[in-house]
Amino acid sequence: TYRASAPPDSIVVVFKAAATPHLPATFWVDELTFEYGTIGFGEKEKPRFSIYPNPVRDVLHLKTGNTQNVNYKIYDLTGSVVQDGKCINEISTQSLKQGVYLLSIEKEERLRFIKN
Repeated sequence: TYRASAPPDSIVVVFKAAATPHLPATFWVDELTFEYGTIGFGEKEKPRFSIYPNPVRDVLHLKTGNTQNVNYKIYDLTGSVVQDGKCINEISTQSLKQGVYLLSIEKEERLRFIKN
């Protein structure tokens, strides 16, 4: 959190790998807010979808508020699609290996989940 009385010209955030600097690292930013001036971003909307449980073992449940099929894609951390299809309120994750994935629903929502 950065708080100042006047808007800064710039803010730099540096991430340093401690134990294994030679390995690639992935950083996720879940919440990012800009409060100074108008920069073209609108209000953050509440997601239309939610998922549970997270981490998941065999079945990822979607809370969508409707009973129609939605298109989904699951990406691994390299950006490759590892699973896609249509579902109403649950997705089987049995074929996925343990790891972190990104679920894209209807090309609108992107939700991160962990497979146990």
